[in-house]
Amino acid sequence: MDFSADCVEPKEYCWRDLELLTNSFSKENFIGKINFGKVYRGKTQQGQEVTVKIWFYPDVGRIAKHYANYGLTRLESECIFLTHPDVVNHPNLVKLIGYCCEVEDQHFGVVYDLRSKDTLINITDKDDLTWKQRMQVASAIARVLEHLHCQNPPYLLHFVHPALIMLDQDFNPVLFDFFMLTGGALGEKQHLLNQDVMLISDIPYLDNSFFKTGDWGPTSDQFSFAIVLLELICKHAFGGEKWKYDDQLPELWAWKKYKYSGFQPVDCPLVHKSLKREPGFHAF
Repeated sequence: MDFSADCVEPKEYCWRDLELLTNSFSKENFIGKINFGKVYRGKTQQGQEVTVKIWFYPDVGRIAKHYANYGLTRLESECIFLTHPDVVNHPNLVKLIGYCCEVEDQHFGVVYDLRSKDTLINITDKDDLTWKQRMQVASAIARVLEHLHCQNPPYLLHFVHPALIMLDQDFNPVLFDFFMLTGGALGEKQHLLNQDVMLISDIPYLDNSFFKTGDWGPTSDQFSFAIVLLELICKHAFGGEKWKYDDQLPELWAWKKYKYSGFQPVDCPLVHKSLKREPGFHAF
């Protein structure tokens, strides 16, 4: 795999190395799923806690031929992105230690310098996060999006999803998956983007203007972020395995709830009642 001359080249692992890090991808180390992949906690022989992500071949029926190199494509794009000088030192973008690329056996994975607590989607509706922490998480996500959008050319995620945001042991949010990322050092990759959107089942996080125009832009990231922010304040994850196609879209749910409240900005009905009782609620 080729890396730019001005980056620190990540370590190359074999598949057996990833098995050793994760205790053979044990159930105890499993954190969650991503698009055609899984994420695990791991530990090196020296005792360093890491996070391991692996991809597997997508079984998508008639369109499977378009994804024959899915794992390799995702791996290459992510390694280029995470080793680029523009993003390598951002505190809310995951730090890449190394990668596994065994094309013949379709074994693709990465190892991150990340002590994972849990994904944001798994912790959104729990009491673990205080109001202050929720606002700090939202602010950090907004800052990393701004950083990506300010590059020349800008990076666009197109799909900000809480299952792709990891909280570390100190509840700092870290973006760790970028399967629809374009721009910057990666180029536009419009053909891949159009393929990837076919794989998304979590409609709540997709900018609904895309379905009207077919166009992407910075507002697509802003829309997804707004849904994540809504989830943080109402303590409810709209996507993931709970989502059903006949469910009401979150922006419509929020609008109706706010509208029927008489547009009360002080006592916003969208904020979960348990959060309103916390010290510091009115400080944000």
